Amino acid sequence: MENIKGVFFDFDGVLIDSLPSMKVAWTAVKESFHVRADFKDFKKIIGIPFISILKELKINERDFISIKKKYSEIASKNKKLIKLTPYVNELITWLRGEKIKVAIVTSKDFARTMELVEYFDLRVDAVVTPEQTFRGKPHPDPLF
Repeated sequence: MENIKGVFFDFDGVLIDSLPSMKVAWTAVKESFHVRADFKDFKKIIGIPFISILKELKINERDFISIKKKYSEIASKNKKLIKLTPYVNELITWLRGEKIKVAIVTSKDFARTMELVEYFDLRVDAVVTPEQTFRGKPHPDPLF
């Protein structure tokens, strides 16, 4: 283990299951902004920054900020629907006990990521979100 200095984890779908919260938030966006894309369309491209998802779904750019705000608000109100993957805290505790740094690299924005890091009491050393990089995932920039 002494050669491993750090471990990077994706957040959604790895450390947490946030699909139920995402579905509720996307449904609210769809209804409020008369968006055509269903959740199944949204789900196919999860993993890239939210604004990139909106671009991929061909949503009118003038609505991006309002949609992001609505989505984040609804997702945050429904964080109780998000589940921590079993044994995540135990794994993080073990890694830190082995003097291995632990980081989260995610496409979720910083505010929502930190809200969930605190909500689940995740003891990580670093969090990298799209706001901190020139290009978000799937580009390697967040890892560097």
